[in-house]
Parts: sequence; structure tokens; C-alpha cells
Amino acid sequence: MKRRSKLEIYMDVMERLGEGSKSPTKLMYTTNLSWAPLQEILNVLIKKDLVQETRRSYRRRLYALTPKGNELMTRYKEFLKEIIQIS
Repeated sequence: MKRRSKLEIYMDVMERLGEGSKSPTKLMYTTNLSWAPLQEILNVLIKKDLVQETRRSYRRRLYALTPKGNELMTRYKEFLKEIIQIS
């Protein structure tokens, strides 16, 4: 099994969030990450204003892409298309 690069992991988290708001547990399962690394990644993405956290209650949190995060995902997907065409 091939290990994912840090970039691939970050973009995988953002891609899942691009599908709609998700709870941390759902993100954990869909991205195949354990709790601690996921929390670290979410904190970095929040600090970079790519992801926003919404608290529904004291314990319930949802995460979603910000407009800046959506723009980055669009550019990333375009970049991947270009790379595939070159190969």
C-alpha cells in the first residue's frame, strides 16, 4: 500500500469537506485518518482560513470549506487535470 504525502492528506480532507459539512468522526472515517492527525490537520487548515468550524452545541462540531478553501480546491483539481494531460 502506498503512503500518502502530507499534501495528499490535506487535499483529501479538503476534498471531503468540499462535498459538504462534516463532523470530525465522519471526516476521520472518510479520510482514513486517526483522531490526533485529523485534529492537527483541521487546526492548520482553520489557521490558514481554508476550513471553518461551526459549533452546533458544546460537543457537536461541523467543519466546512471557506470560500478561500473552495478556490484552492478548484485550482488544485485544474492542476491535476493539466498534469494528467501531460503524462
